[in-house]
Amino acid sequence: MEIKPKSVLYYIILFPGIILLKTFDWLVSVFVSNKAVRSSESIPFNQEIESKLQEVTREFESVYGHKGFALIKDFYKVQTDIGQDENWKAFPFIVYNFSFEKNMQRCPETTALLNRIPGCTSAMFSLLLPGKHILPHKGVYKGVIRCLFTLKAPAEGKCWIRVHDKKLVFEPGKCLYFDETFEHEVMNESDEIRVVLYMDLYRKLPFPLNLYNRLIFHLLRKSPYIQTIIREYNKIDPNEIKNHQPLPEIAY
Repeated sequence: MEIKPKSVLYYIILFPGIILLKTFDWLVSVFVSNKAVRSSESIPFNQEIESKLQEVTREFESVYGHKGFALIKDFYKVQTDIGQDENWKAFPFIVYNFSFEKNMQRCPETTALLNRIPGCTSAMFSLLLPGKHILPHKGVYKGVIRCLFTLKAPAEGKCWIRVHDKKLVFEPGKCLYFDETFEHEVMNESDEIRVVLYMDLYRKLPFPLNLYNRLIFHLLRKSPYIQTIIREYNKIDPNEIKNHQPLPEIAY
């Protein structure tokens, strides 16, 4: 049975999940060190990611312009307006451990890198066109850490992200790590494009929060929200969908 967003059944299923999610996020914020922004030096595989700038950028260039490089608004549906329009595009590889096999085969070097990153549960190329502003918003899940690996960005700090009270500039070849549940926004003030390899890294937590995280991740993975993303993108560019098995998570 397909559960349609905004149907009565959708909200009946959604409500208990929201309570579980908010409780989990509260517990993490109380009992775990919960920084808005992480230093790249604290991530043990950061150098490996940043060393692959040329290879990953080359593969981005090979797929940019392909029909699979789609408007975010056409498949990554969210309930609130954060600025989804024609100036924000993406090419997904993995969404909550569902892999888009054709897309991964098109970018073997990028895929090999994603497979070497512990706990990489979601990944995509994300492109902002000149003048694009992603409005201030908060994520809803503290079970992952967001990584943005910059492939292309304008000079002079004209493309930036604000996370909570920190303003960070996108620099080619550099990664930014942050907790997406803190308010954040992105602005490209230049006349050039900004491209990142966007990744979500599964967060290792102490017992019993680690078990709670597994439950929340599983529920989100099976939720109508994630299933809608998979379905809508496959309408744009059909892919074989497989279960992605990332390396075990490590502490972030």
